[in-house]
Amino acid sequence: VFFYTQLKPYKQWIESTKRAAGQPNINAQEYKSLEIPVPPENIQKNIVAILDKAYQSKALKLQQAQELVDDIDTFIYNSLDLKEPVHKEDSINNRVFKVHLAPAFTDRLDPHFYNPEFEENDDLIRTLNHKKLKDIISFSNESWNQKDYFTETFPYIEISEINLLTGEINNVVETPIDNAASRAKMIVRENDIIVSTTRPHRGAITKITKENDFSIASTGFAVLRDIKIKDLDRDYLLFILRSELVKKQLLQRSSGGNYPAITQGELKKVIIPIPDIQIQKKIVAEVEKRISTHKRLLQEAETEFQQAKQQVEQIILGK
Repeated sequence: VFFYTQLKPYKQWIESTKRAAGQPNINAQEYKSLEIPVPPENIQKNIVAILDKAYQSKALKLQQAQELVDDIDTFIYNSLDLKEPVHKEDSINNRVFKVHLAPAFTDRLDPHFYNPEFEENDDLIRTLNHKKLKDIISFSNESWNQKDYFTETFPYIEISEINLLTGEINNVVETPIDNAASRAKMIVRENDIIVSTTRPHRGAITKITKENDFSIASTGFAVLRDIKIKDLDRDYLLFILRSELVKKQLLQRSSGGNYPAITQGELKKVIIPIPDIQIQKKIVAEVEKRISTHKRLLQEAETEFQQAKQQVEQIILGK
C-alpha cells in the first residue's frame, strides 16, 4: 500500500480529487474512495522487493554523494598541510574565555568576535603564505539602473538560488522589469565571484559562468572581479572562499541576530591562504572532480529509482 502511494497512478488520483484552496486538500471520506489494485500476494512481494532494492540503492548513492562534498574541507586542510581542527563540545567551559582589554577596544567589543575558535582558525592560516581579500581581488560596484540594457525581462540571481553544497546556481530567473525588486541592481559578468553578505558562513558563494554573463544579482552579494596578484587561480579562490577556513572568518566578522550579515569593509579583511600555484591547481582539480561525481551520483540515484517505479507501474497496471 505504501509503495502504491509513491507511484504515478496515486499522484494522478490526488490531482483529480483534491479541492483547490489556500491549502489544497482531500478529506477522509474522499480517501475512502481510493481504489488500490490488489494483485496476487507473490506479485505484491515482487513489487516490494523491487522498490526496497531501489530505495536502498538510492539511499547508498545519496550517502556517497554527500560524503564526497562533506570531505572537501578535510581534503583542503590536508592539501595545505594543516591539521584539521577538532570541534569542541558546546559546554560552559568552552564558551567562557578571556580577552585582553587593549586589543578588545581597538576593533570590536562583542564576545562573539573574540571566540577562541576564530582566533585558532586565524592563527592556522597565518602559518601559511596569506593575504587579505582586498589585496588580491577588486570589489565591483557596477550597478544597473533598472531601466537600460533589457527590454521586457532581465536575468536575476537571488541568494536563495545558490546551491550551498556545490556552489552552483540552481536557477537564473527571467524577471519582468516592472517586477524588479529594489535589491536587483548588481551587474555581474563572466568569471565574477559573488559572495552572499547575509549569513555568509552558509556558503552561498559562486562563480558566474559564460551562460550567466551580464546577469543582475541581488545587492545582498559582494561582487569580486579583477585579481590583483600573480599566481592566484580564480577557481582556487572560489573554493577556498567556500571552505571552513574562510567561512569561519565570515561568521566571525558578521553581526546581527537571526540573519547576521557582513559588511564589505569586514569582508575585505578576510585572510586568504595562498599556497604554491601547483597546490592551488591540485585543489581545484580534486574539488571539481568531487562536485562532478556528486552530481552524477544524484542523477543516477534518481534515474534508477524512477525506472524501478515505472517497472512496478507496468506490473500493477499491465502496461
